[in-house]
This record gives sequence, structure tokens and C-alpha cells, in this order.
Amino acid sequence: MRCPPVLLRCPPVLLPVLLLGLLAALPCCTPLLLSPQPFLASLSAPPRLPVWPVFPGVVLSALDLLGQGPLARRLEDEGVGGRVAPMQLPPEASPFVLLVHHRHRFNSRQPVRPLSRLLLPEGFPAHPHRGFETVTMCLRGGMVHRDSLGLKQSYGEGRGGDTQWLTAGGGLLHEEMWNGDEEQELYQLWVDLPAKSKLDPPSLSVLSPRPAGQPGVEEVPRPPGQPGASVSIRHVSTDPKPTTLPLDPSHETVLVYVRRGSAAGVSVSSPAPGASAFVPVHSCAQLNPRAAASLTFSSDKPCDLLLLTGRPLNQPVVASGSFVMDSQQGIDDAVRDYQAGRMGPAFDHKLSDEEWREAVERHWRAVGDTREEGWAKQ
Repeated sequence: MRCPPVLLRCPPVLLPVLLLGLLAALPCCTPLLLSPQPFLASLSAPPRLPVWPVFPGVVLSALDLLGQGPLARRLEDEGVGGRVAPMQLPPEASPFVLLVHHRHRFNSRQPVRPLSRLLLPEGFPAHPHRGFETVTMCLRGGMVHRDSLGLKQSYGEGRGGDTQWLTAGGGLLHEEMWNGDEEQELYQLWVDLPAKSKLDPPSLSVLSPRPAGQPGVEEVPRPPGQPGASVSIRHVSTDPKPTTLPLDPSHETVLVYVRRGSAAGVSVSSPAPGASAFVPVHSCAQLNPRAAASLTFSSDKPCDLLLLTGRPLNQPVVASGSFVMDSQQGIDDAVRDYQAGRMGPAFDHKLSDEEWREAVERHWRAVGDTREEGWAKQ
């Protein structure tokens, strides 16, 4: 198969961003089941992309393709390779657009690491967003953020469980680079914005998870005062015993991604008769809880999962690359504004902090500083 021309022309530093952009335009989940049962609407297994580190990741991806998923997961747990597992979500999952599970191991003694860095920078060099929110939940390790509006921020590393909530709104460019040489693991979630908020000024918060009323259950709070979709994001990590969590009855969208569990997966059920299903490890299920007040999770081994619920926005979703709008005209406007520099300057991830800040300030001086007052001082 020939390489698409856009890949041939793409600078190597932008390959990670372009890869995720292409994935955002394609159905990334491999459907395992479209169930006639109303409780389990869909069950999908995301692909494992061999990135960071590349060469051990290729081995694990080959094992997955050969039907040796349990062996690949065991090797991953033992420190061999990692995963980028993107899940493009259907319109029925509104307000959620994309979920990606990252797990990587960096080691300064890896002999091929310098070559890997040349091909794929360790992180995501500067790229634009408009029209949605990114929620980056650090499980292990951390990230360093820099953006086209002049803000630098480190989160996750040494703090444990930090979540960065970035509301792109009308648009900006940002980079997120891995911080440190140890194991890195995180979720990144894209949450659609209501149409009336898609061009709001950008905002950024780093929040710590808060207890959700039960041992082993934490909730990612929404930044106070921020307009956006009504969502609940809960990280569940419990012993092998049933755990029951309440549901917001207005949250018609319910997603479950299983990070760890028994070989058969994690059992999920609601009080309604016949409302139960197994969700395998590293799979994502969309459920129809039929207005149930709760969900119960159980496994014969310790389980770890992400529970996402939200109120659908009931608006069109038009996603292209790293923009999420509600019309093709909105996408065209975003591309035009990005190319005209209205979202700020593109910058190289290799720039020192001083060089980056100078590039940002030089750009805004040239075009007339339209940044919201105080953003760069946060």
C-alpha cells in the first residue's frame, strides 16, 4: 500500500500529531459486538499502536494480531513496550468524542532511543485545537505543557493523579511532551463543547481527583465556573468485590473502559432484569442503563476502569483532524484561522523556554495582541 502523500510531506516532528489526526477521522475501534440486548449498546476493542518505545511496541502489536493478547498484556505489565489505544467514539456517545489510553516506558539506556526520538518525538509537538475540551488524566508520570498564548505548565510528575482540563474554545496551539524517563500512563478524553461555547476564549486548569464517596473511586472535577457539557468522569480501582456507583439520571451516555480485571473481563450490571454484560480488558462499552439509578461492577480479580457519563448535546458533530465543530463551515473557518495565525504561532518542541516565549511574544506583537487579558499570566 502506498504511503499517503500527506505523510511523505510531513515533517517527522509532526508525525505523532498527524497520526492522531488521521485516527480522529477514522473509526478506530474494532467492533466486537453490536448487541440486540438494550443494556449493551456496543463493545469495541481499540488497536494498539506501537509508539514510545517503537520497537518493543511492534512486538506486542504482532502478538495482538496473532491472537496472543493475554501474553502481550503480561509483557506490557512486565515493562516490555506499551500502547497508544485510540477510541474514536460515535455520535451516539455525545458529548464524548475520543478516548485514548497511553502507556509508555522510557529508559535512557535503550540503545535505539536516539533513533526513535528522531522519527517520533516523545510527546505531541505544537498542534491546534478548536471547538472542544481535552481532559488529560495522568495515572503515572507526567507532562509538560507549552502553548501559543505563552503559558507553560508541568503536571502529573511527582504529584500523582493530576488532570489537565484544557478548553480549546476558539483555538490555540499547544504541545504536551512526556516528563521524565520512567513509566508514563494516562487517558486523554475529548469532550465536545455546546455550539454557543465553541468560540469562547481558551482556558486551562490542573485539578486533583477527589474522593467519590467509596474506597477506590475518584472523580475528576470540572473546573469551577467553566461552561460546557454536563459530564461525570470516575476512575474506579477496587478489590475483587462488587462495587455499586450511582448514576445521574440525566446522563443518557454511559461508557466503561476496562484497564485491568480478570481474564473474562469485568461484569457490569444495573438493577433492571437482564441488564448485565462482561467488558473485556482494554475494551470500551457503551451501555443503555435504562434510567437506572446505579451500576454495579464485579470481578474475581482487582479491577481498574474508567466510567464516563454525560448528557448528550443533541447537536451535529463534525470532526476533522484536531478540530471539532458542528458544521463543515466551522471546520473551514478553523483551518483558515489557524493558517492565518489567529490561534498563535507554531513552534518547535526543541526550542528552549526562552526561545519559545520570544517566538510567542514576537508573533502576537506582529499581529496585534488579541489574547485574553491574564491568560499568559496564569
